[in-house]
Amino acid sequence: GAASVAALTPAAQDDFRAAFAAKGRKPSYIRRVLGTLRAALNRASRRQEIASVPFIEMPKVSGPQRQARKLEPAETARLLEAANAESQRLLLFCLIGLGTLARPDAIYGLGAAQLDFDGRLILLNPPGREQTKKYRPAVPMVATLLPWLRHAVAESTSGSLIEYRGRPVKSLKKAF
Repeated sequence: GAASVAALTPAAQDDFRAAFAAKGRKPSYIRRVLGTLRAALNRASRRQEIASVPFIEMPKVSGPQRQARKLEPAETARLLEAANAESQRLLLFCLIGLGTLARPDAIYGLGAAQLDFDGRLILLNPPGREQTKKYRPAVPMVATLLPWLRHAVAESTSGSLIEYRGRPVKSLKKAF
């Protein structure tokens, strides 16, 4: 509305959060709305449309608390058997995931150029890609992966290790 950026005082933000909570809005929704506001203010500041940006206090959102546990060997075996029954792509994806603990996007983007068979390293960050906060390290190539990766490189037509009909795969959600 007609309110200025200066009106975004801590008290006004408290009132906003309380009003949204009174309407039954969840903390995660309130956080998303305030995050959008904060992004818009930061953009306006970068474009020198406003002189300063007030601090936007974000509500705490706690997700479900899960207990971390190890995957048992029998569970790992069942996962790999099921993946193998589905497709070689899914099996390779699972093997690379287990052997590197990489995020799915890093596995989908893994190409032959990122494999150093002589040094037995997997460079999860491709050449030319800037490192981000979600750091992609160089990890050791475990012996179990070695033959699978050699085979994937030999069979690859797109340069990507996880491919379907000669094109890189972007997701295996349906296979899972």
